[in-house]
Amino acid sequence: RYVCSNSGQQVVLPSPESAGLVIDHFDSTAVEAHLMYFINKLQAVLGDFSKTALESFYLASYEARGFVWTPSLAEEFETLNGYSIKKYIPSFFSGDVFPEEVNELIDIDFKKTLSELMINNLYRNAKEICNQYGLKIKVEAGGPGYPLYNGPAEPLKALGSLDILRGEFWVNHSRYYKDTNGKDSIDVLNVVKEVAAASHIYDKGIVEEEAFTSFQHWQAGPFDIKYEGDRAFCDGMNRVVFHGFSHNISSSGFPGYVYHAGTHFNNKRVWWSKVKPFTSYMARLSAVFQASDFVADAVWYYGNKVPNSATAKNTHFSVGPGYDYEVINTDILLNNLSVQNEKLVLSNGAEFSVLALENEELIDPNVLLRVKELAELGARITGEKPEGISDIKNSPLTKAEGVQLINDLWTNVSPGTFQAHEKGQVYAGISSKEILQIMDIPSDLDYQDKETFLIDYIHYQKEATDIYFLRNTSADWISREVGFRLQHKVPEIWNPLNGEISPLTVYESRGQYTSLPLTLPPYGSQLVVFRNGPAAGQFTSVQKTGAHPPKMEFTAEGIHFLEDGSYVLKKNQESETFSNELETETLEGAWEVSFPDHWGAPSLASFPELISWTRSENEGIKYFSGTATYTKSFDRKLKGTPGQKIYLDLGDVQKLAEVWLNGELLGITWAP
Repeated sequence: RYVCSNSGQQVVLPSPESAGLVIDHFDSTAVEAHLMYFINKLQAVLGDFSKTALESFYLASYEARGFVWTPSLAEEFETLNGYSIKKYIPSFFSGDVFPEEVNELIDIDFKKTLSELMINNLYRNAKEICNQYGLKIKVEAGGPGYPLYNGPAEPLKALGSLDILRGEFWVNHSRYYKDTNGKDSIDVLNVVKEVAAASHIYDKGIVEEEAFTSFQHWQAGPFDIKYEGDRAFCDGMNRVVFHGFSHNISSSGFPGYVYHAGTHFNNKRVWWSKVKPFTSYMARLSAVFQASDFVADAVWYYGNKVPNSATAKNTHFSVGPGYDYEVINTDILLNNLSVQNEKLVLSNGAEFSVLALENEELIDPNVLLRVKELAELGARITGEKPEGISDIKNSPLTKAEGVQLINDLWTNVSPGTFQAHEKGQVYAGISSKEILQIMDIPSDLDYQDKETFLIDYIHYQKEATDIYFLRNTSADWISREVGFRLQHKVPEIWNPLNGEISPLTVYESRGQYTSLPLTLPPYGSQLVVFRNGPAAGQFTSVQKTGAHPPKMEFTAEGIHFLEDGSYVLKKNQESETFSNELETETLEGAWEVSFPDHWGAPSLASFPELISWTRSENEGIKYFSGTATYTKSFDRKLKGTPGQKIYLDLGDVQKLAEVWLNGELLGITWAP
């Protein structure tokens, strides 16, 4: 005897007034009642939402646990799968009632049914209800779900059913899991690539992220979280939503109200009054990426299983260093992927040179037929050969026909036997990277040690403009000769730290690449933009002893060399030699440090050397958290040498600093 009963599932992380049972996420009536409760409450106070600042409702990630059922499930199951689930309910509780293959089939069909119920009755239903009242719905419909929570929906399709798509990423956490190969360690709390893909393929435009979530309360400053922010930008984020921005009022004191997790990004933070350069950095990148279109060489079909995950970039699936890829699901493969001039094309205009299929033992027969059509139209397709077709309602193929078609379609090749011009085949034994290289499509980004993935990147286009965002994944300064796979365009540096646009005066076109020297500071990032226009007196290369280019930066004033030595700048057959002499002077003597009143520290202290406050013997300083002012006088006479620059190196600043010299504001520094 089996009973449909209340599960007792409570809201996982409630605030005091939101504790209680979760709703039935699979029931349209429950969802409507839930949303209308808030709409009616708000309308009574606000009236017409269009005349207010209220634009959207937001649903966080689905975090229910345990077994799931809903009263309409049996009927929906039979509609979707063509047979009744009632006889097979024992399979959920005991594995020996039915044969193993029957248990597996029931499990697949049950999860597929839950996914459709959730997408239609929660996500699409919520969108329709909100839209009636002039509101949009934004949801973390992609997770983190599988395998952390019992999130049953197919994530790309679920995200595609919304107005605004949101994911999330965390800093300094331990939620990793082993991939199906048992080797790769996948960050389950990095839900960015998946959301970006859904936004692209369903033509939504915005890739919104709950950003910098953490359980490490108050420990991080802007630079501490920059690394994960840049990683999210390279995965496709284009709108930052700081976790923990609101919920503090003037009377809440310090450190203010906090939620269970978050960056506590609000005016109770010590560094809040100096945070604008960091938020401007995020805003500049978001604005550029929102106005541009993602570029990749490969498209990965992530299979037909439910639940599923596109995983963090370059984990479960990767083309190879210097390449990027898009992710699609069954819905898009069947309905929105075509072939034009032997390129795979989406309706948003995105083009790809190769389709990579997720390795599945059983392939959906509709997917199999569509893959056959794409291959016959000239698409290059790679993937391991399935054993057969999956059992679905109204299958267009018998199992025997499916096996025959698989045998006809799949061909085992090696990089030495693959012929790029052949049509009508799916290739096993060869990777998407190897196919691209045989098609004479080298990596989009190239540098000497790219196999280490030292430089992460993302490529966008806006009409005739190409935009590359690069990030240094290491804690060291790096300089590399970087090749970008395009020609006949003029490169510029768009510095996201300060908004300056500078000409890139050292570059050369070689083969399919435009190559240039690039220096990135620890965890540093840069926009390299290529536009049409006349080249302005550029050099072709810069040389110095060593394997890599010298440490240097491009500015509106010209090139600044940041190392000692002689450099040879070449232009075709001509060359010029420059000598750079670096003088370093340590500011000796004590620093006077003043602390604010009523915060436990002395009003004034003298530091013979610059040390962490935690090393101070004065407990008022040792445990102080706040803003202090460092003051020092020194004499420095300029030599008057043409081109001389003076840099003030503050060392290890925690967490940022506003710097004044001779009464003039130099700015705020928050990153090396």
